[in-house]
Amino acid sequence: MSMKQKMAFNTKLLLAICCVALVFTLVFANISEEEIDGFVEEHNKARKEVGNKPLKWNTTLAQYAQEYADKRVGDCAMEHSMGRWGENLASGDGMSGAAATKYWVTEKEFYDEKSNKCVKDECGHYLAVVWGKTTEVGCGISKCNNGQNYVVCSYDPIVTTIGFLSFAATNLLVTMRASVPTRIGRHLIKLMTLRWWTGTWNRLDVVG
Repeated sequence: MSMKQKMAFNTKLLLAICCVALVFTLVFANISEEEIDGFVEEHNKARKEVGNKPLKWNTTLAQYAQEYADKRVGDCAMEHSMGRWGENLASGDGMSGAAATKYWVTEKEFYDEKSNKCVKDECGHYLAVVWGKTTEVGCGISKCNNGQNYVVCSYDPIVTTIGFLSFAATNLLVTMRASVPTRIGRHLIKLMTLRWWTGTWNRLDVVG
């Protein structure tokens, strides 16, 4: 093969790789760089307040979160994927990544530092955001058939112990409590609390 032929071959190979990368990006990165920045900035702002290291964006987690968000387009149900990573969910009209994270962080008021417990079991989202051993996050957003945005964030490592910034929500579901509407600002929040034998996990639904 001549030098000219090699150069032509290398050029075609490079173009093919770029096309594959572009397709991968379009399929698995359905959110903008601005949305990603919003997720990361709000997570790390909350983590900084408690002295924990910032999270890094993980594309594998983002892919998983996006795929699950896409699966919920039909019903927009606040049901966890039950996957291998930690997870926060939210939905609301026009909800952005930054807005979803801010709502999760509002649960900080339900965390009692003295007792190392969630008051009324309502701070699971917050602990998932700030847990000390978590190092990476990846999120996805889809638009449900009802017009609301459905937001999913996945966390690694998953929370494995109960205590300050250490929250478990990985075992068998044993009871469910009815949703309780709460108003934060102009939004009506529904907190659906699931009780697990090692802890609790809260599901938040912004509905207006």
